[in-house]
Amino acid sequence: MPLLFVIAVIPLSRILRQCDTGYQLGDGHNKISHLLFIDDLRLYGKNDREIESLVHTVQIFSEDIGMQFGIEKCATINLQRDKVKHTEGIVLLNAQLIHEVNMLETDQIKHDEMKDKVKTDYLRWVKAAL
Repeated sequence: MPLLFVIAVIPLSRILRQCDTGYQLGDGHNKISHLLFIDDLRLYGKNDREIESLVHTVQIFSEDIGMQFGIEKCATINLQRDKVKHTEGIVLLNAQLIHEVNMLETDQIKHDEMKDKVKTDYLRWVKAAL
């Protein structure tokens, strides 16, 4: 059954890659908009508009294939120049709200540390998949 789930969400990854959003990678040609490993999806955008667009794309895709958002597991965090920019969260198309991450001392999060964490998670997921 897990294999069927993974096969069902492969098109989502392709759709998200075509959105032309996310962080520009060092090579100057590629962007990273998401990391997807089995049922864990992380979305990345350079501003609120991009994140909302990606979230709405995932929501529409999920509804199309009959998958439900696990809203209780969802959270957002907006980092700008090594500082957390507090937001109200993201309102979904069905008026549900994805809240901001509730972390202690989030203002002390460092941008480079977050990039390293994303890189480490990505490499761990790739190794696990291989």
